[in-house]
Amino acid sequence: MTVYEKARELGEMILETKEGKRFYDAKFVYEGDEEAKRILAEYSQFKNKLQLRVNDGSISEEDLKQEIDKLNQMGVNARKNTVVAELTDAEKEFNGLVNTVLGILKETVLKDEENGGCSGNCSSCGGCN
Repeated sequence: MTVYEKARELGEMILETKEGKRFYDAKFVYEGDEEAKRILAEYSQFKNKLQLRVNDGSISEEDLKQEIDKLNQMGVNARKNTVVAELTDAEKEFNGLVNTVLGILKETVLKDEENGGCSGNCSSCGGCN
């Protein structure tokens, strides 16, 4: 089995976790809910436009504070929609799982001594002997 096949297998295993199933189910419900899609589309569009204005320097500090307040209020209002709330909660939980797995992979591949891995250089640690 190749490393790519193992990666695909790991991905499938991640999708079978409770976090993966919850996210997949929430995404399925979201895709069928036009109101939830509209709410998140408006939020994303506003956020992206605000980010562009920040990046190009075309927004004053005062306007930025007002726009951030508006964005935050849009987020609060979006979460009042149960489909949006479930999707965002499920996505956060799923991303946490994926990030944990990626951290373990990184630690394993890099053999990070600070995180308890073995560098393979016994003179650097002496823990095995």
